[in-house]
Amino acid sequence: FAALAERYPVSGRLEARDLLTIPQIFSVETSGDGFSPEDAAAFEAIAGEACGALVAMRETEGALVAADLSERVEFLEKRLAQLASRRDEILGKALENLRERLRPLLAEPGLDPGRLEQEAAIAVDRTDVAEELQRLEGHLVQFSELLGSTSPVGKKLEFLSQEILRELNTLGSKAKDLQLVRDVLDMKSETEKLREQVQNVE
Repeated sequence: FAALAERYPVSGRLEARDLLTIPQIFSVETSGDGFSPEDAAAFEAIAGEACGALVAMRETEGALVAADLSERVEFLEKRLAQLASRRDEILGKALENLRERLRPLLAEPGLDPGRLEQEAAIAVDRTDVAEELQRLEGHLVQFSELLGSTSPVGKKLEFLSQEILRELNTLGSKAKDLQLVRDVLDMKSETEKLREQVQNVE
């Protein structure tokens, strides 16, 4: 290259890396006839030890994740029990509020009081959260059962966490009670944390 540069208008230097870019310019040959029985046994022992350590680490991590999920489900179950115990009170308040709002209308001539009461009952029934509470309870029970499973349940837990959040959204949209709204917000926040943790489950 130096001789060519003296005779022709070429510039630059030839580096070792330039040679390495030329295909098949070098060949590598291994010495010996492969692993000896001792080498193979040592390799197998190291691989077994590494696999055992990996399994132990994953079991420890799995136990921590399961404990965290159980704690969050327990929180949701307690709040759900509180909501269920207040259901009749919440429904009664909604009915009383509606009656108060309808009372001036009852004095209007030409309005059927029976019809107004019927419409009020329908409106209150729409605010009843019994179905949502029941479905939430079912989802939480199923979630807890899956946590004790030895088979992969990550996808099922992810689906259940989405369903729990959906029921809580419906509860929130029906909520007319201030304490119920606060409880639902707390439960939604905990469910979001539950969904994030579920991403670590296979």
